[in-house]
Amino acid sequence: MKATCKARQLVGDAEVLTLHACIVCGEPSKADNFEGYILQVCAVHKRVRRKGSLPRFWPRDDEG
Repeated sequence: MKATCKARQLVGDAEVLTLHACIVCGEPSKADNFEGYILQVCAVHKRVRRKGSLPRFWPRDDEG
């Protein structure tokens, strides 16, 4: 199998595994649409997100 095919397969496998896993803790989750962003988060981290206490995963545009 070519490297690019293997990479595609690995990405596909990861997508399937994370489709219902919380981005923070890995527990079962659902897609949460909040403030224009959709994240896979469990019920606990959905509440944390609503309070504004969820850690940032990506830099802001002005942070370079």
